[in-house]
Amino acid sequence: MKRLQRWLAGIFILFISYQLLASVIYTYEVAAFYGEAWSMDRHGLAMNGNAVFGDMREISELAAVDAKHCPNITSVRGEITMGMVGGEMVCCEVANEHQRTVPYIEKGGNGHYLCGKWPAIDHVFRPLNL
Repeated sequence: MKRLQRWLAGIFILFISYQLLASVIYTYEVAAFYGEAWSMDRHGLAMNGNAVFGDMREISELAAVDAKHCPNITSVRGEITMGMVGGEMVCCEVANEHQRTVPYIEKGGNGHYLCGKWPAIDHVFRPLNL
C-alpha cells in the first residue's frame, strides 16, 4: 500500500510540475507575441492556453469554409492545424473546445492570432484588407 501511495504522490507532483512549467512557458510566449519581455510583476501567470493580458479576439474570426479550406490564413509554422470550438471548425490550434478568444495583434497589414497551448502553440495570420 505504501508503494502505491508513493507512486500516486510522484505522479501528482509530476502533473503539478508540468502544469506550472507549461503555464510559465505559455505566458512567456504570449508576452513575446506582443513584443514584450515577460515579467511576473507585469504579466502574472496565465494558465496554459488562457491568456490574461493583451488584446484578444474571437477565435470564430478564423472559421473554416469547410473541413479542409482556410482561405487567406497562414501559419507561421508552415501548416494550419484545424480545431473545433462550440461545434464550429476553426483554422487554428485550440486550447480546448470551449476557447472563445485568443491573443491578437495587427502588424504588417495582417491580423495575427496566437492559438493553442504549450507545447502546441500556433501563430496564424491573415490579411486585414479582405
